[in-house]
This record gives sequence, structure tokens and C-alpha cells, in this order.
Amino acid sequence: MTFEIARRNRIDQYTPAETAIREAVGAVEAAGCHPLLTDAVVLLGQAQSKVAEFVDMPKTTPYHKDDDVPDYVTSDLACANAAA
Repeated sequence: MTFEIARRNRIDQYTPAETAIREAVGAVEAAGCHPLLTDAVVLLGQAQSKVAEFVDMPKTTPYHKDDDVPDYVTSDLACANAAA
């Protein structure tokens, strides 16, 4: 049986967006202890999950219809190209 860890669970395979969200979580956690900060960390976790879903979605979806669109979107220009 082959066991493979999902890409979204490997920091060495994070996209720049996932890395930025992870760093934001650390910054919020360092800000202190408060229910609002906890809510912010939860929301950031949800955002990171959504980015991972996008990165891992099949290339047959409309967002990946063009060959020049990278595996993950790193700029507004790439987003504009994907939507065209």
C-alpha cells in the first residue's frame, strides 16, 4: 500500500498564496488572545483551504482552460488570462 501526503499538507509544496496565509495566521496568533483573533485565525484557515482547493482542482475546469495559465495563480494578470 502506498501512502502519499496530500500537497496541501506539505509546507514545501505550498504556493506563495498559501505561504502568505500561513504567515498571516502566525502574525494574528502572536497578536494576543481574544475571541476576535480566534475568529480571524479560523477565517484564515478557511481561506487557505479554498486556495488549496483551487490549486488542486483538475485542469479541465474553466479556470485551467488555457495552457499559459500556471498550476496556481500568482498575479492578477494570470487571473485575467484564466477568465478570458
